[in-house]
Amino acid sequence: MNNDLIYKALSEVYIHLKQSENVYKQYINDGQTYLHAKSLKVHNLKIKEILQANSSLLSESLRNDSSLLIAHYNAWLNKWNQLDESLQHNLDDKFVFENDH
Repeated sequence: MNNDLIYKALSEVYIHLKQSENVYKQYINDGQTYLHAKSLKVHNLKIKEILQANSSLLSESLRNDSSLLIAHYNAWLNKWNQLDESLQHNLDDKFVFENDH
């Protein structure tokens, strides 16, 4: 039973990671727009949510990796939210911030 739950959770993470990868490529190629940044945020939040909800099912190694990814997303989301709240953005506006995490 746990293996099925782990498989389902990690499959969802994988799907969102691939979608996030595709959106990020569009973001870079299409001028780093707010539209793509918003879509990227949706996928990153979903990945974070899935990992947090299923961390107890993961092996210690995967749980450690998951924690590192969640920490990265937390830092990224803080920067994203700061920039988003600082200005009113149109969907085709450039949306870029530095993230050293």
